[in-house]
Amino acid sequence: MNIRWRIGILSLQLILLFAVSYFYTDSVISGEIWYLSGLFAIILGTQLFEPFYSTPRDAFGNSLAVLLLAYFSPKTSTEIGWIIFSIVAGLSFSLALFAMLSGRNDEDTTFSRLAKSASILVRKANALTYYSITFWLGLIDFRSPSTSDFWVIGAAWAAIAVLSTTNWEGLWAAAKGKPILSRVEAMIGPSILLVSAPHLPKPGTKVKLHDGSRVANGLVITRILRSKDALIHLHVVKQDDADHFLRGGSLSLESITESGNSLLGSVQQESTIPKLHFLATQAHQLGQLVAVQSSQGEILYQITSAKIIQVVAKGGSHLVIETSAAQLGIYDPVSHRVTRYRWVPGPGEPVIQPSKLDPAQVPVNPANSLKLGCVIGSHIPMYLDIPLLCEGHLAILGMTRMGKTTLAHRLATMLSTSTRVTVLDLTGEYVSKRGYTIYTPADDNNATGVSVLEIPRSKIAADEAYKYLERLVGIAEAEYRAGTPHQRIVLIDEAHQFIPEPAGLGFNAPGRDNAYKFGMLMMQVRKYGICIVLISQRTAVVAKSALSQCENIIAFKNVDQTGLDYLEQVLGEIARPILPLLKQGEALVSGPAISSDTTVGVTIDP
Repeated sequence: MNIRWRIGILSLQLILLFAVSYFYTDSVISGEIWYLSGLFAIILGTQLFEPFYSTPRDAFGNSLAVLLLAYFSPKTSTEIGWIIFSIVAGLSFSLALFAMLSGRNDEDTTFSRLAKSASILVRKANALTYYSITFWLGLIDFRSPSTSDFWVIGAAWAAIAVLSTTNWEGLWAAAKGKPILSRVEAMIGPSILLVSAPHLPKPGTKVKLHDGSRVANGLVITRILRSKDALIHLHVVKQDDADHFLRGGSLSLESITESGNSLLGSVQQESTIPKLHFLATQAHQLGQLVAVQSSQGEILYQITSAKIIQVVAKGGSHLVIETSAAQLGIYDPVSHRVTRYRWVPGPGEPVIQPSKLDPAQVPVNPANSLKLGCVIGSHIPMYLDIPLLCEGHLAILGMTRMGKTTLAHRLATMLSTSTRVTVLDLTGEYVSKRGYTIYTPADDNNATGVSVLEIPRSKIAADEAYKYLERLVGIAEAEYRAGTPHQRIVLIDEAHQFIPEPAGLGFNAPGRDNAYKFGMLMMQVRKYGICIVLISQRTAVVAKSALSQCENIIAFKNVDQTGLDYLEQVLGEIARPILPLLKQGEALVSGPAISSDTTVGVTIDP
């Protein structure tokens, strides 16, 4: 209850006590033990000094007052009761004194454990309990229980006790259907308030806050239920409003339904430039986008992981979901590129649902680009810049049946309209199922088109791959020196067959030396306009000398530990939690040819 209600209840209690005293002692001020006990209970009780439970200091004062009242009591028929209660009060007095003198000692010693135990025990020595006992003992000494006076005074005391233990402000608000009246306990961070009330809305609820002089909006982030009330972490949109309500001490909460971006939480501790932490107020999915507003626009983040943590506050705890998200950056609808935001959002900044992008505003294919797909769960497109791709190399990695070959087919089909594409294949799939033409040496002199070089099973794939690349480099080098270079793409399906990791082969094993030479030659072919696209299921069995040259990566689902270790180094921390959980057709994409400064999860177009 706020201070006005407390003072009002306190005044009503005093009026009751004064009225009973005047009626039975002819004076509003009396020296009777029951009167002094009632007065102490009212002044020192729940309305002013003990709103929750007794501290050692409260218990010390209550016990000392009770001992003094016991000493001066007439002790007629209640002598045994006074003796027993004096012993109890003396014990609580000693325990409270011991707890006070011990101070706050966090060391785990016998002394500190005894001090903590004493602090817990003396919580029972609260004003209402101790002064109630002295009141009834004093009342028995004043009037016999067989008289009506005894029961009238006792009824008055019962009314005073009920007034002390009931939240009348909350009861009045509930009866009138008014907003929830609550008490601001503390501030956590720049804009999160710790608020208590008998009942409070569940996490994720938007609320309107007002205290008579200011109105603001907020979001319930967590709720902790306690024995007598509830405690919430309340995010207030503006820090100035949070400061105002903290100084005021009390406010009213009203649940609201608001249009616009949905508030999901606020920026929590341990957030960094590349990573965001917040407490989830509603269900999310891996890969879903969230945003934080900045002066430059919405900073987009992609959810990478979540875990259950315990939030503890003032006598209660609650299990909540802490969500982690990787920064993508700010999307520019003109260039269709996501640019990294190079600063961490302020603590307590609202985490919101991103603004929806109209699919009609997204071009199917900007010039010189291939639309890979959209960011998972959104319409934000991701493109592969063809000129930038041709300046480097690309690796398409992941488990079987995840979409690698389908993407390679789309890529080869588009590239063949402007460049020369040669597919190295051992399975015959590109010719028999995709309808590609068989490669002939004359194809290497063409500026465009696509054909498939199928390696017979009787030959060593690694030797044939190196032999072909060496021949192609010779042609491209001659064109380069003549000033008439052509762009060429070599797409290698089942790359682990053509360029196996030499460390995994025995000494002098067939193809071992040429696999190593292929990787070394890849370092030189860029200037001759040759781009290598590697497709494989496992990174561990592909030559690292070749794989390490691929600065552009498209990684589908992967659960292999070695592969995850490698991809985490290349793609960043986002790789390990996301890759094992990707669905068919989803992939992490990264590299200078991708229309994003950072690694991003994408639903690949079929």
